[in-house]
Amino acid sequence: MGRVRDIRRVRRRVRIRPPDASLTRFSGAIAVTELVDRLAMIKLLDAAIGPIKSRDRGFSGGQLLVGIAAAQLAGEDFLVGLDRQRADEAGQALAVVPGLASTTAAGLARKFTDGQWHAVEAGLADVAAAALRALPRWRRPGQRHCARR
Repeated sequence: MGRVRDIRRVRRRVRIRPPDASLTRFSGAIAVTELVDRLAMIKLLDAAIGPIKSRDRGFSGGQLLVGIAAAQLAGEDFLVGLDRQRADEAGQALAVVPGLASTTAAGLARKFTDGQWHAVEAGLADVAAAALRALPRWRRPGQRHCARR
């Protein structure tokens, strides 16, 4: 008998309301944003790729690649996923590249030359090197793992 009373009490407290715009299902994006910032990932990719547009405004090549990668980490598998994330007001505050739309991403990707696509690999190697430098010396590959210092 006590359980029924408890269930009724809980049911009275449950309220169905419109979604709260201050909440996001992409709260883990802040960890990605922090990592991208600490490794200077966008800067390193931009240095390797070079400019993809004649005017220096809007999104860069590095921002495009990181924005798409962040969307993939959040479970999106098509460019339209960028639009779903863009519609999430709270998530945009945490996003590494806020405001990147699918149409913008497609247009920027078409501007990459073959040489710039090949340069992405060099940029990613620079990012990997930055990640290794961020590790404590004793955690780096090729270092002795005997003692922490």
